[in-house]
Amino acid sequence: MLKSLLSVIAGVIAGVVVISLAEGVMGTIYPFPEGTDMNNMEALKAAIALMPAGAFLMVMGGHLIGSMASGMVASLIMKTSIRPALICGGIFTAFGLINLISIGTHPWWMWTELALYLPMAYLGHKIVTK
Repeated sequence: MLKSLLSVIAGVIAGVVVISLAEGVMGTIYPFPEGTDMNNMEALKAAIALMPAGAFLMVMGGHLIGSMASGMVASLIMKTSIRPALICGGIFTAFGLINLISIGTHPWWMWTELALYLPMAYLGHKIVTK
């Protein structure tokens, strides 16, 4: 049980690191407008609404690769069960839903990523256990 919990925690940490790196790269390619106050949610929402589709595609790719990485790390630790990888995928689905609702300025097609977090975590598990 403890090993399973640790595998989920490690998987989530790995996924967050991958997502943070992807969003950092996206931020250098598509920076927010000069003077955007990152601590002001309304200013952040306004800046996100102005982002081009390429920025959203990079973010979406980072989210999905992060979910896959979480499934890989969880499965490296807990090779005998797919459950930790799927729990990681479920956690990222919940985080994605919270993000989409709380910001609310994403294009409609970004909502499709919610259906892809679990399959990507599953893919991560399959890559590791082959």
